[in-house]
Amino acid sequence: MLQYLIGAIIGAIVALAVYIVVRKLLLKGQKAEILRAAEAEGEQIKKERILQAKEKYLQLKAEHEQHVNEKNNQLREAENRIKQKESALGQQNADLQKKLRATENLQNSLQAQQENLLTMYGELERLIEAGEIEAARQLIAAQDLKLSAA
Repeated sequence: MLQYLIGAIIGAIVALAVYIVVRKLLLKGQKAEILRAAEAEGEQIKKERILQAKEKYLQLKAEHEQHVNEKNNQLREAENRIKQKESALGQQNADLQKKLRATENLQNSLQAQQENLLTMYGELERLIEAGEIEAARQLIAAQDLKLSAA
């Protein structure tokens, strides 16, 4: 009976050793499978994160471009307003220069007329003092004709 008991113990030890070896092989295979699955899942997560980062980059880039375009439009509008104001001021300046020339011409004309009147007044005084009333009347009549013609 002792033989049977020793055989049973040896059988149990062999069975335990076989179980441990099989278990290690199974666990090794499961470990490799778990690592492959984890690596695949890690790669998938990495790809998703990269895709999210690219989408965020494109979104931020589009927002930035929109902001830049808005600022450029505002600058163009401001430039157009400034150009319109410059044009209006240039036109006003041209109008003022034209009025200034017209005023200077009128002033020169009035000064010439004043000198002419002073000369005629002096001539009339001389004629009246000399007693030449008829000559003074003819001078006045000639001046009236010049004024009528003008």
